[in-house]
Amino acid sequence: MSKVILIPCANYQNEIKIPAIDLSGQKVLIKPNILAPFKAERAATTHPAVVEAAILLVKASGGQPFVGESAGGGSSEYAAKATGILEVCKRHNVPFVDLKTPVEVENLQGKRFKKIYLAKELEQFDAIVNVPKWKTHGLTAITGAVKNLFGCVPGLLKSQYHYKIKTRLEFCELIMDIYRYLKDKTKLCIMDGVVAMAGEGPSAGEPYPLGLIGISEDQMAIDQVFSEICGIDPRTVPILEYQKNIEVIGDKKKASDFKHYASFPEKVLHLGLLGWLMKLVFQEKPVILKDKCTKCQTCVKVCASKAISKDIVIDYDKCIRCYCCAEFCPEKAVKIQRNPILYLLNSLLQKLNPPI
Repeated sequence: MSKVILIPCANYQNEIKIPAIDLSGQKVLIKPNILAPFKAERAATTHPAVVEAAILLVKASGGQPFVGESAGGGSSEYAAKATGILEVCKRHNVPFVDLKTPVEVENLQGKRFKKIYLAKELEQFDAIVNVPKWKTHGLTAITGAVKNLFGCVPGLLKSQYHYKIKTRLEFCELIMDIYRYLKDKTKLCIMDGVVAMAGEGPSAGEPYPLGLIGISEDQMAIDQVFSEICGIDPRTVPILEYQKNIEVIGDKKKASDFKHYASFPEKVLHLGLLGWLMKLVFQEKPVILKDKCTKCQTCVKVCASKAISKDIVIDYDKCIRCYCCAEFCPEKAVKIQRNPILYLLNSLLQKLNPPI
């Protein structure tokens, strides 16, 4: 039975204590979520205080800590500096590693993707301590422990994966297969849920005071528990495999006002004309908020399908709905437009078929 520990933590000034594990003599990669060069207050990245707690844990457990990431929209070190994580690394004399060198690996554990590209830098580490931020996500419903391992794909290869993989469900299968490849090496998850992100995650949502640190050796289990806390049916999350028996230690208090959004159910596309009509009416799309847009060109650079022109106009015939434009926009100037009827239908279905 998997175990998830929930530790109340009202703010980042409180001391974050994590039970020790045996990492004696191991080189350990601490993998936060450093999405882009956003300040910690935006709640789009792992807070430096939680990374610091992970560093102290690895040292206390006999391991040699490193902090590493591959930010999707530019220099990883620059992004780490903006979040405050690089300062923590320097204070504790911990090297920061840019996961930047692509290497193709055989993925015998993969169900669909038998070969995947990951960072060659991973090969030097004996273990990974996963330190994600708990957030909603426009494409995968949630981003937590499992999704954070996608950050082990170097830089712009992430965007190339988005371009090559045309459907949401197939992309989620890629996320799951990357998780399966890294599962044995990923020894622990420390979930930053002190201030989570609700609504238009993973970067344009609103900070939400969830007040929790989560600890688990099972990445899937901790994502499921946090989903349930936030009112998200884990059986509807395409990057989770539902578990009936999870031991939760701590107060699993529900966050009843945590905002999350339904996504277009791509399984209906096989219904021919009916599926096409449903897609026409319900499928979400990115929309530029002109009053917020500064034309910084970030969305143009990260758009793998070249659907956004230099004057920031989206060609929806080219748009593949990967939402990287919304994810990396520094000004929150890209909104994912959804049909409100879809959200109401999804809410009704969850009430009729509540989580077990």
